[in-house]
Amino acid sequence: MPARRLLARACLGKLRPMTAIIRRPVSALLALFVLTALLGTEFAATTGASDRPNVLAPVAKQDGWSVGTPRTGAIDALKAAAKALEEGKYPNVHAVLMEHAGKLVYEQYLTGRDESWGRPLGEVKFDSTTQHDLRSISKSVTSLVLGIALKDAHQAALKSPLLSYFPDHAKHADPKAQAITLEHALTMTAGLEWNEMDVPYSRSHNDEIQIYYHKDPYIHALTRPMREKPGERWYYNGGLTMLLAGVVSKLTGKPFRHYAQEVLFEPLGISEFAWMGPRSWPEGTPSAASGLRLTARDLARIGSLVLHEGRWGQKQVVPADWIKLSIRRLREDLGTWGGKGIYGYGYQWWIGRFASEKGEIETITGVGHGGQRLFIVPKDRLVITVFAGNYNSRDWMVSERVMKRLVEAYR
Repeated sequence: MPARRLLARACLGKLRPMTAIIRRPVSALLALFVLTALLGTEFAATTGASDRPNVLAPVAKQDGWSVGTPRTGAIDALKAAAKALEEGKYPNVHAVLMEHAGKLVYEQYLTGRDESWGRPLGEVKFDSTTQHDLRSISKSVTSLVLGIALKDAHQAALKSPLLSYFPDHAKHADPKAQAITLEHALTMTAGLEWNEMDVPYSRSHNDEIQIYYHKDPYIHALTRPMREKPGERWYYNGGLTMLLAGVVSKLTGKPFRHYAQEVLFEPLGISEFAWMGPRSWPEGTPSAASGLRLTARDLARIGSLVLHEGRWGQKQVVPADWIKLSIRRLREDLGTWGGKGIYGYGYQWWIGRFASEKGEIETITGVGHGGQRLFIVPKDRLVITVFAGNYNSRDWMVSERVMKRLVEAYR
């Protein structure tokens, strides 16, 4: 298949030229040698030996997670939910984890069809060692890394011009783009002309696809003409997330991937990860919009970090003030992308409100194509992590239904 066609597959984290970054690389499949020579290095999914635990009695490992069991009154309902997942009543869900009050209390792995950035992997038996596409949950992680880089200067930085971080590119930008602030980029309200919500990802002229053809990942995003004044309208734009990663590099003097590893992954005890990006980009520059791959346990750590206002154990990893700012429901004008009003938007986080017979469920959510979800439910002190393989499915809220059932069971 021609390289340009490979670039234009799937959506919200589609296949693109990539370089996998991981501490202990897994050998590439022989059949992909030609592909990787053209596009970068891609690693096989890690499946390992099966270690599927009792769903309601997660296995204690030396990975920093405290484990426990659900409260007695919720056990029967959670067992019924686990059975429904095993029977396939929630299509192609791959993994479900739940933390309550700092302890992992539910851990379920299943078997299902998966892919890695548009490349079919076939039937995969998932377990605690299997890395999975996060797709656009990568955006939420990028926001956390930015918050660490800004430190105590975030209030002033939010109102600073986005172009001030890219002086070499400013002369090529629309003069009206000087009004775009860092906060506009975080909330997807920059006002730049961008077609990601209107042109399928299978088309090479989709702006998210176009950015991967550029050797400089910031040129395409920064030089788009202005469509409206910044702040007037929400419009999903992965190029803005790439710019946020660029701001991190400008502030720290370090490649984004290296800095993320140093200040976020290592403090959380995440020793293996993959963050993909085009080979043509500078070393350490991954796709901040959709390239991250983690295990379910490691993504759950990030959810726990948000639940506990930036803390993991005794470490304050992300400033608490940044967490509080990031999870506000700042935009309501998401249209169909908001699930008919269910979701609003914060700083690269989706803020949900779900109707329930047991009271409204409010979530802070990382959303990734195919059903990747990281639900933080502060009221109930829960974090629910869901991996799935429902790419390009019309029923894009399967994982929301799983979350709702687990929360109602716990309540």
